[in-house]
Amino acid sequence: MNICSRKMFLGLSALVFSIASTPAPADVLLNTINGLPFLRTTGEDVEDASPINTSVALSFSSPVSTTISEIDAFIGLIPPLSTNQTITLGIMSDGGGRPSGHFLDSSLVTLSLSSPVTLTSLNWAINGGTTYWLAAVASDGTVGAWNDNGAMDRWAVTNNQGNWGVVAGSSAPEAEIFSVAAVPEAPTYAMMILGFAGIGLLAYRRKSVRLRLT
Repeated sequence: MNICSRKMFLGLSALVFSIASTPAPADVLLNTINGLPFLRTTGEDVEDASPINTSVALSFSSPVSTTISEIDAFIGLIPPLSTNQTITLGIMSDGGGRPSGHFLDSSLVTLSLSSPVTLTSLNWAINGGTTYWLAAVASDGTVGAWNDNGAMDRWAVTNNQGNWGVVAGSSAPEAEIFSVAAVPEAPTYAMMILGFAGIGLLAYRRKSVRLRLT
């Protein structure tokens, strides 16, 4: 391999490595945050403390099958409670236009007085054109609040018997859901670039051979 060919190969190798190591972008599946978000101590009750036991869920869907990568939900504690307060936050399937009550994927998280609930590095697969619910269920003794946004998005809440009902004409919980963007994977790009590079390098070497023979 001559000097020019070697430089071309090294340059293409660096480009391929750069593409392969670039993080995939994200799509926004749901955003009910109205204006600048901040954690409040009022909103929809996410509570399991006698005599109140309520869970809250927010409806969402994706036009294509994808993977959820991050969830931000503005759920916090109601003072003076500040320790050992947890909820299960996750994805439920739809059951007749309301949450099914069964988590497909979920995570147990501790509530804070100052920070929203954030789940990252998720790998939760969902189907395109299907309704799902982002649901928050309080652990025993937990009293929390899910900020509302002042808008009329579709959401649901349970009664004390655990039965889900869809809420109409009331402001919805604040949350964001991100998914991995539907773009070709980095290895696909890398193979395409290497293929074109190989064709170009072969043509260059053939041209060089012809020039030497003339």
